[in-house]
Amino acid sequence: MEVYHFTTLQSALYIVSTDTLKLGENKSGDKKYQYRFSFTRQMSAKTGYGRYLVDNNRDIVRIHFDYDLLKSKYKIEPFAWSNNKHYNIKNQVIKANSADDLEMYEYNKEFYDKQYDVENEERLYVNKSHLHDILKYINRIDVPKFLKDEFYFDTLKIQCRQNKINIQIVAAL
Repeated sequence: MEVYHFTTLQSALYIVSTDTLKLGENKSGDKKYQYRFSFTRQMSAKTGYGRYLVDNNRDIVRIHFDYDLLKSKYKIEPFAWSNNKHYNIKNQVIKANSADDLEMYEYNKEFYDKQYDVENEERLYVNKSHLHDILKYINRIDVPKFLKDEFYFDTLKIQCRQNKINIQIVAAL
């Protein structure tokens, strides 16, 4: 099984060239862990966080991760803002005291308010701010065809080849 992470072309280059993931502070979710990294089960960038990135940046790529391999080493579990249709997601986001999460809620308000049962996030939890030796978990990186002329693309392509990561040009994310 695969999970996906949408990020900028420049961030993908950082991940591939350093073999490292930077994790965010865990302000919501399993409080036993200080840091978290979010994935989505949705391959499409048309919903959730992928949609937010695509609408606000042009240089977005999709990284395919091997879920089973990650799960064999790290704590990963589904993360849902809502457990039922009557859950007030905005209050939970405000309670989490996370500006990033509140911005995501505001941006995707219609999506969250209309589709409470559609939760697609998987969170990896650890107690360190960076994960090293991450390339072995990456199956592929998809780059939209309009980015193939961007400055960072050639460098990313070279780094992927050196690290034996498949890079694929796609029509759209």
